[in-house]
Amino acid sequence: MPTLLELRREGRFNSAKSMIPNTRKCGSMASKVYSYSVHVEATDERLTPEGFVLNNELIHTYFVGNFGPKAPKWDAISCELMARTAANDLAEIIRKANVDCLMVRVSLTGSNGATITATWRKGN
Repeated sequence: MPTLLELRREGRFNSAKSMIPNTRKCGSMASKVYSYSVHVEATDERLTPEGFVLNNELIHTYFVGNFGPKAPKWDAISCELMARTAANDLAEIIRKANVDCLMVRVSLTGSNGATITATWRKGN
């Protein structure tokens, strides 16, 4: 019987340099720093060659490179779309590494302490 593994990573990124604000922007117009929380569930049946579900540093690299200071210019999107995109993209990265990924949950905190969560599940 496979063992369930859970990976959790939290962090923050600053989108001030790369994001082009608009009325669909996640958080208030003054918001430039976002907090994220990622929760991944996988089994131990298939892991990376190093024995990881995912090198957790890649999670922060993803946010910085897609929505943060290292991202190319991008039109702002809602927190909902940002969380959904991140959950789907991270799940794809994990699956491409041939890891038996079951779930990826991404939460983003925008303005006023509001948090939105998107969940990717295997088979959906």
